[in-house]
Amino acid sequence: MACTLSEAAEASLLQHNPDLRRCPADDVVIIGCGGHQVTPKAIYDVDVVAYDCKMVVPMLVVPGQTDDMILGSNAIKKILELMRKTDSYWRLVSEPSGGSDEDCHRFFSLLSNTERWRGDTVPDKVGTLKLQQCVTLQPQSEHLVWGKLPASAPISVGSTVVVEPTQSRCRSSKVLVGRVVTPMWGDRWLPIKVMNPTSEPVVLKRNTKLADVFPCIAAEDLSQPDHIQAFPQSVTGAPVTRSKEDVRRALDELGLQDLDLDACEVSDLWRERLCQIIERYEAIFSRHKLDCGEASDFVHKIHLVDERPFHLPYRRLPPNHYEKLRTAISDMEEKGIIRKSNSEYASPLVLVWKKNGDLRICTDFRCLNAKTVRDAHPLPHQADALAALGGNAYFSTMDLTSGFYNVPLHEDHKKYTAFSSPFGLHEYNRMPQGLSNSPATFMRMMLSIFGDENFTSLLCYLDDLMVFAPTEQLALERLEMVFSCLKKHNLKLAPKKCYLLRKTVSFLGHVITGSGVQTDPGKVEAIGQVQVSDLMDSDGVTPSQKKIRSFLGMVLYYQHFIEDCSAKATPLFKLLSEQKAGGKARRGWKSKKKCHSSVKLTPDDWTPECRVAFDTLKHDLLHTVTLAHPDFGKPFILAVDASFDGIGAVISQLQPGDMGKLQEFDITFTNNKVVYSPGESISGTVNITSGNSLQYKAIKVNCLGSCGVSNKMNDTTWAVEEQYFSSTLAVADKGTLAQGEHSFPFQFLIPASAPTSFEGPFGKITYRVRAVIDTSRFSKDYKAQKPFYLLNLLNLNEVPEIEQPSSAVMTRKFTYLLVKTGILMLKARSDLRGYTPGQVIRLATEIHNKSGKDTGCVLASLIQKVTYKTKRAIYDLRTIAEVEGAGVKAGKHAEWKEQIIVPPLPQSVLAGCSLIEIDYFIQVSLKSPDAVVTLPIYIGNIAINVTPSRNTPAPPSPPPHAPPRPTPRASPGGVTPSAPPAEEDEELGAGGLVSEEIPTKSHSQQDQSAQLPCLSPSAFSYAPGLTFSQNQQRCDTPAPSGPLFCVSTGATIPFFSDGSATPVPTSCPLILPPEYSTWDYPHEPPPTYEESCSSNNSSFSGRQ
Repeated sequence: MACTLSEAAEASLLQHNPDLRRCPADDVVIIGCGGHQVTPKAIYDVDVVAYDCKMVVPMLVVPGQTDDMILGSNAIKKILELMRKTDSYWRLVSEPSGGSDEDCHRFFSLLSNTERWRGDTVPDKVGTLKLQQCVTLQPQSEHLVWGKLPASAPISVGSTVVVEPTQSRCRSSKVLVGRVVTPMWGDRWLPIKVMNPTSEPVVLKRNTKLADVFPCIAAEDLSQPDHIQAFPQSVTGAPVTRSKEDVRRALDELGLQDLDLDACEVSDLWRERLCQIIERYEAIFSRHKLDCGEASDFVHKIHLVDERPFHLPYRRLPPNHYEKLRTAISDMEEKGIIRKSNSEYASPLVLVWKKNGDLRICTDFRCLNAKTVRDAHPLPHQADALAALGGNAYFSTMDLTSGFYNVPLHEDHKKYTAFSSPFGLHEYNRMPQGLSNSPATFMRMMLSIFGDENFTSLLCYLDDLMVFAPTEQLALERLEMVFSCLKKHNLKLAPKKCYLLRKTVSFLGHVITGSGVQTDPGKVEAIGQVQVSDLMDSDGVTPSQKKIRSFLGMVLYYQHFIEDCSAKATPLFKLLSEQKAGGKARRGWKSKKKCHSSVKLTPDDWTPECRVAFDTLKHDLLHTVTLAHPDFGKPFILAVDASFDGIGAVISQLQPGDMGKLQEFDITFTNNKVVYSPGESISGTVNITSGNSLQYKAIKVNCLGSCGVSNKMNDTTWAVEEQYFSSTLAVADKGTLAQGEHSFPFQFLIPASAPTSFEGPFGKITYRVRAVIDTSRFSKDYKAQKPFYLLNLLNLNEVPEIEQPSSAVMTRKFTYLLVKTGILMLKARSDLRGYTPGQVIRLATEIHNKSGKDTGCVLASLIQKVTYKTKRAIYDLRTIAEVEGAGVKAGKHAEWKEQIIVPPLPQSVLAGCSLIEIDYFIQVSLKSPDAVVTLPIYIGNIAINVTPSRNTPAPPSPPPHAPPRPTPRASPGGVTPSAPPAEEDEELGAGGLVSEEIPTKSHSQQDQSAQLPCLSPSAFSYAPGLTFSQNQQRCDTPAPSGPLFCVSTGATIPFFSDGSATPVPTSCPLILPPEYSTWDYPHEPPPTYEESCSSNNSSFSGRQ
C-alpha cells in the first residue's frame, strides 16, 4: 500500500511549502479492504523523516480520510532496509521492551505481529510444558492439548512465545509435536499441537513433557519487491569476450598451459566465463606431478590385528635404475610425501615403469594388509554411476593429482608404511597406494566433501570426477561448486587430465555422450587384436586357463553391450571349469582354492565350438550399439521369462526414434473368449501399432498345446515335454510394415481329442497362441503370446457305479407349538449317477411326516458349484433348474416324482488350469421344518456304454398344444389334539401313516408361454465331432424345435409326466454359463448365473 494524506494535511502542507509540485492521479484507484474504490485527488513527492531515516515518498491525497497521514508498506520497507544497515537495529530487536523507546516497541510489534518480551532480560528458554492430566490421542488425527509451565519459569504476560517440540528423552516417540506461536497468559497454560500418525490410540500420561517454550524476538522480514529495488550501476560499455589466443595466454601466465580450453564445446561467452572461474580458483590446479594437496579434516588410520613387527629385505635392482630411483625418492622426500624412518616394520619396494618412461614407486604391502582390519566402506557400482547420466548434454571429467597422496597419514600409524630400498628406510607421510583400506578411506573423504551432490550433479569414483549438466549455464555453476569444495579442503587437480565442458568424454572405460553410453574404441580395438595363439601356452596348441580367464575378463567388462554374452561364452567357460567331461567335481572349500590349477588342459580341449565362441565375442564387441540413458521420468518395461535352463528379467525403456519401433503388439480373441471346447475353432486378430516403418520377412501365428511331466510335486523342472498339437499360419509375407495400426485375423481348429496322461499333480498342460514378426538378420524379432484354456471331457464310463441309482436320506426331530415334538424323514433318489446334456434326471422323493403339523413346500434343484482355488477358496453356487412341490400334511407319508432336463454345462475342470473345479449335485429341501438332502451327480460329454436301469419310453411327436397339467388333489386337513402329548410320534405311530402323492406346483423348465430362442454355441457346449454310444436313445423323427435327446444347443427335450408314456412338450431354454475373460479368470469370482445369461438365453427366472 502507498502512503496517503488527508485533504486537511494537504492544505497544511501547501501552506508551509507552496512550491510543492502537484501531479495528477487520474489513472490511480485505491481499493479498500471492503472493496470500496476511491480515486485520489493528487500525488505529491514529500520528504519524510521517520526513525532517523530520511527519504522521498510519494503521497496520495485521499478524499474523506480522517487521519492526517497513513504510512504505507512502501515506506516501511524502506525504513527497515535502512535500519538493518546499523548495529543499533539488531541490538534493539534483541532487547526486552522495557529497555527501549515505547514508540520503537510499538513499531516492531506492529511489524512482526508479536509482542516482545517484557522485563529486564530476555531468557534463553522460558521452560518446559507438562501435561496436568492423562490424554488419549485418537489414531491418525491432530489434537490441541494444554500444557502448563512450572512455577519457577519466568512470566511476561502478553508477550509472544514459541512452543517447540521438547528435546527431553521422555517425550513419546509415537507422537509429533508442532511449532506454535502464541501469546503468554498469566496462568502459565499454553496450547500444544500434537499429532498421532499411528493407526492405534496413544495414551499420554500425566506430567509428560511435550514441548519447550522460548521467547519470540524476531521481526517480520519485509523485503522490497523486485520491481521497486534500485541498484547503482555504472555502464562502461558492452562486455568484451576474449579470443582463444587471449584465453590461452592468460592460462600460460598462470602456469596452466596443460589445461586445454580450446576443445570446450561451448560458445565463446561461456568459455570466457569458464576462464574467469579458473583464474579465481587457480590454486586448485597442480603445477607438476607431485604438486598434490593435503586434505584438511581427514586422516588415514591403520588398525592391525596384532602389533608384531615384520621386516622384509628390499629387492635387488639393475645398476642403471639406481640413479632414477635416487631422484624419485629425493623428489618425494622434498615434497613431504615420504620421510626417513626408524620403524621396526619394513616392506619391499616395487618399481613400475609408465608408458612415457617415468618411474612410479610402489610398495608391496601384502604382509601389512594381512594384519590390517578391513574397512567395509563400499565403492560405487559402475552401473549405478552410468545410470545417473540421463538427460545431460555437457560433461566435465577431472582427476586429482596423485589421488591417494592428498590424504595425510595418522602420525602414530606412519611407521607401518615403512619401506626399504638401497637408499635406506623411508615411511609415508601421505596415504600410499597398495594399502587394503586406501580406496575405502579415499571414497569416504570424497563423499563427505561433495555430500548429496554425488549422483545428482556429479559422479565421484575414487579420484575420478565427472560433472554433468543439461545446459551450459548449469554446467558452469556446478563446475564452480566443485572448484569451491576442492579449494575448501585443499585438494588439487591435474590440469592435463581435466576435460571441461565437453559433449563426449571418457569415464570408467566408457564413452559418455548425451545420447547414451558406448564402448571405448581404444580398449575394444585392443581386444579385437587378440588372436587364438595369444590364448595358448608356450607350446602354441594347449589352451591356457590364465590367458582365457584374462580374455573373458576384458570381454565381460562390456557384457551389457553383447546380446546373450554368457551363452555365447559358454564353451570358453567350460575350459575354466574345475570339472571335466567324465570326471567328478570336488566338494568343499579346499576345491575352491585349487580350482584354477586342478584341471590340466590338453590340445584336444580347444574345440571348434571354442573357436566359434572366441570369434563371435570379438565380432559382437566390435559391432556394439549405443546404450541409451534411462529417463526416470518415463515408464519402464519389465520383461520376465523362464525356461528349462534358467529364469531372467530385463528392464528396458522405449527411446524416441530408436528402440521399440512397435508401440503395440498383442493378440485378442474373438469376444475376448479364453475358454474353448476340444474340436472348437479359435479365432482372433493380431494387433500391431508401428511408430516407424519396419521391414519383416513374415508375420506368423502359432496355436500350440504342450504337456509335460515332472518327477516331483511342484517341481519347476519338467523331465518330459512334448507338443500334442501345433499349427502355424502365416498371416503376412515378406514386406514393410508401414507406420500406423494394422490387424491380421487368424483362425485355428482345436483337435477334438486332448491328452489325459499328463493331467494330475505331476503333470501340466498349457495352451497358447503366439505371434512372431520375423525380421531381417541382426534385427530384433518381436513376439507376443496369449494363453487360453480347454474344457476336459468327462467320460462317464470312468466313474464307478455310474449306472446305479444315487440315494440319500435324513431324519429330523423338531419341536413346534413350544411343547410338541415331531419327526420328519426325507429320502431322495435319482435313477443314475451321471448324465449327458439332453438327458432327463428322474427324481423320486419320499417324505414321512410323523407330526401334527403340515410341512412347507418341497423343492428340488439342480445346482452347479464352481470352486476357485485361490489363496482362500471361493465357492460360487448357481441354480440350474428348480422344481417345486406342495407340502405334506400332518401324519402323512407322501411320494413326489419329478424330472429335470440336463442342459449343456461345463465339465469338471479346465485343462491347462487347475484353479477351477466344477461340481454338480441335486438338492432336495423342505421348509418348515428345514431339511436338506444332497445327491452328487456327474455331467459328461461321453455317455455310458450300458443301458440305463430305467426304461425310457419312446415318445411320439409332440402335439401342437400341451395338455393341461393335472389338478392337484386336495389333502385332508390335520386334526389338532385337545392336549399336547409329551411325545407325539408314539401316538401317530400307533395309528399308522397314510401315503399320498405330492403335486408339482412349478417347474422352471416348463414355460408354455416362452418361445424357444435361437441360441449360439458357447464355450461350454458339447465338443463337436465327438461320437456317442449307440445305446444312447435318440429320436429318429425330429421335433419342430429340435431332435429328441440331441445335445446341440437349443434342443427341445421331452418331459414325461408321471405314469404317462406321452411326453409333454417343453420349451427348454438352455442355460449358458459365463464366458470368462482374461482379467477375471480365474482369480476373481465370475458374475452370478443370472448376470451371465442374457435375456435371449433364458425364459425363466431361477431361484438362488
